[in-house]
Amino acid sequence: MTSEALYYARKFAHLKSLLLSGKQTTDDGLKNVREMNRLERIYMWDANLVTDDGVSHLVTLPNLKFILLSNSKITDKALESFKDMPQLETLYLQGNRFTDHGMQHLKPLTNLRHLSLGLGDTQITDDGLAHLNELTKLESLGLQHTHVIDKGLRHLVGLTRLQILDLAGTAVTSAGMGSLENKLPNLEISHDLPSENEFNRSE
Repeated sequence: MTSEALYYARKFAHLKSLLLSGKQTTDDGLKNVREMNRLERIYMWDANLVTDDGVSHLVTLPNLKFILLSNSKITDKALESFKDMPQLETLYLQGNRFTDHGMQHLKPLTNLRHLSLGLGDTQITDDGLAHLNELTKLESLGLQHTHVIDKGLRHLVGLTRLQILDLAGTAVTSAGMGSLENKLPNLEISHDLPSENEFNRSE
């Protein structure tokens, strides 16, 4: 399917899931998604033609709860768009470009259960994690290859539902991880290098 095919896909009024890859996803193509009001999940792998402008077309979808958008050209401006989607439960945004400043836009997303922001040209540090302390429904958090170190983990102590934390490629030490695990006994922390199958094509 090409990006142009989304013009016809929008005619499926009851569509709940949409899977796209590579050049199938462009900013212009995503204009057609605005009419898919029943859409609940959208997967966009290796979407290197998608920018912040493309993400803005998703904001009007009232039932969209799951977004996977990897290896695109989105930035903090896309996170600012997501703040107007309080129904979101899952954001898998690996391989993009975010900073601490952009993390503040995640604060209103109090229904988030799964969030992954690593593996890209990211400038997220400990200061960025301070914006996550109100996301108390979080169950999994991916921060692979961010600039987080031990002291930033203190911002996660209040996330009592957190079960999975991926810190692969960070400078977090075993002492820092151990301290957090003592405070969150149900937490499992990964600090290994990410596998080739980091993005399983399922939730």
